[in-house]
Amino acid sequence: MDGALFDWINGFAGRAHGLDLIMAGLARYSVYLFALYLLLLWLAPGGSLGERRKRRLLVLRAGVAGVVSLGLGATIGHFIARPRPFVARSTAKLLIPHLPDASFPSDHGTLETALTMELRRAGPLVLPVFGLLTLLTMFARVFAGVHYPGDMLGALLVALAGNALVAFAWPWLEPPALRLVGLWESMAQRLGIESTAPASRQK
Repeated sequence: MDGALFDWINGFAGRAHGLDLIMAGLARYSVYLFALYLLLLWLAPGGSLGERRKRRLLVLRAGVAGVVSLGLGATIGHFIARPRPFVARSTAKLLIPHLPDASFPSDHGTLETALTMELRRAGPLVLPVFGLLTLLTMFARVFAGVHYPGDMLGALLVALAGNALVAFAWPWLEPPALRLVGLWESMAQRLGIESTAPASRQK
């Protein structure tokens, strides 16, 4: 069934040049939109020093969740080592260059899901906007011939597990994260790019 669903989705590739460009762009570059948003959250000047600290802790927590989830995915991929569809299926249409490494689970799907789950705390629009972007990326990578739909389901489950591990460990991870944020604040204040107003400790 997974193969049949892949064939159906990937079968639309090559029919419309404009659609191919959109899907290829999403499949390759959507993750940079997440990176840009993380950077903006970290550097955004608005609010008090305490509010900025809270945002930066969220950025660090999201980053840790992404790394943990990718680590889990890499471990699973090492043992499962499922071939990419463009390797295993002669009819697959490949729209983007890709190494013939393990297909399951999707790294892009795992990372974007993990980041979306953490960043949803940043505001009410984050979950619908980045959740939709993640779903479109998952679809695009199947469309582009580099993943099966089942790889995306695996990515979702791996991200859920990774975020759960970070939630469990965060009471121990938050103190060093606060120190990292404090180091940045100290440097930014010395450079005169942030207010030196006292900030309350955020938890």
